Amino acid sequence: MYRALKFILFSSILPFNIHASELQSFMTNNVNFSGFGRIVAGQVSTDEANYLGYDNQLSFSQQSLIAVQADVKLNSRLSVTAQVLGHTGDNRESGLEWLYATYRISPNWTFRAGRQRSPFYSYSDVLDVGFAYTWITPPTGIYNDYLFSRYDGVNLQYQSVWRDYLVSAEIFHGQFDDTLTITDIDYEPEIENFQGLIVKLVKDKWTYRASMVSGDVSLSIDELTGFSQQLRLAGFTQSADSLSIDGKVEFNQIGVKYDALNWFAEAEANLVKSQVLVVPRLKGIALTAGYIKNKTTFFTSFSKLDSNFNEPVNEIPIGISPTLDALSLGYQQVFQSLFVDDTRTFSLGVRYDVNAFLALKTAVTHIEGKSDYRSFFTEVRPGFNRRAQLYQASIEWVF
Repeated sequence: MYRALKFILFSSILPFNIHASELQSFMTNNVNFSGFGRIVAGQVSTDEANYLGYDNQLSFSQQSLIAVQADVKLNSRLSVTAQVLGHTGDNRESGLEWLYATYRISPNWTFRAGRQRSPFYSYSDVLDVGFAYTWITPPTGIYNDYLFSRYDGVNLQYQSVWRDYLVSAEIFHGQFDDTLTITDIDYEPEIENFQGLIVKLVKDKWTYRASMVSGDVSLSIDELTGFSQQLRLAGFTQSADSLSIDGKVEFNQIGVKYDALNWFAEAEANLVKSQVLVVPRLKGIALTAGYIKNKTTFFTSFSKLDSNFNEPVNEIPIGISPTLDALSLGYQQVFQSLFVDDTRTFSLGVRYDVNAFLALKTAVTHIEGKSDYRSFFTEVRPGFNRRAQLYQASIEWVF
């Protein structure tokens, strides 16, 4: 497989008249192949609903994946990175995940262009690499599927030492135009002016991170657009404007971690503000702590997500005519159909590092959602109280 990947990658960037010996030398000295994978098994404790795709039957197909990455050094300043990912989940497409060029302007400045990871969270860069973090499933209070994992654009990063701090800052600009799956529902947003600033400070055992991100979202839902036009023609412009599916989404995040030799604690919080009807306002927090003894890590985490949508305008009078009553009912039903994902999770788990490349994990997560809300559950049976446990075990590796 490595030989095939090498041929495909280099046939597009190397001259056709290069000699075989020169090609072999280039690949030996300038190409690095790496990768990662995970096999995740899980099931929920109830037959009344599914959670993150899991039901009450043991499943390996929701979060298992494998990826191969090629890093090609073209000269002392320029390199190309490509990552191909294969995923077993129905809500995640397999294929080219990353493809970007990196140009090192100076020892402190780096420029990247191409398809890259969206830098929303503290663990965004390694979110697919289960070996890189403690959990099996990152806390849904923060790491939920409302936000997309990659974008096409440019990124400028600065890194230096200031006093006793390792300081890094990056700005980026790009776009996203692909399918986004949120709890089994597919959306196809167009996101322009996707841009932001990330600042990270590291000192001794402490790591601090903050990000500010925004984007202009446009989403086409024919039924909603048609109904909004009806409201506008009837003179209810405020109601029509409240159903907008075009507008700005703002994301703010902070994170802090303390990592001692045998224990660690970390916290992360975010706030999402939106002018787009189908994107709720989100407030999330996640707390994690762990104790390390030899090769074994015992950990616990808590996460909480609060979400809500814009309130209906209620400018349409009722009781005057059947036509207005129908408009008012349709308007209220739009808001009633929006899924709210308020939820809390509590997790306990154990990680065992077999060696520097392989880890085994097991975890149980208790989920509490509000009875009238979706709370990331799907295929909900009548009467389900939004309480369940998610049992998981995984094998995580890098190579």
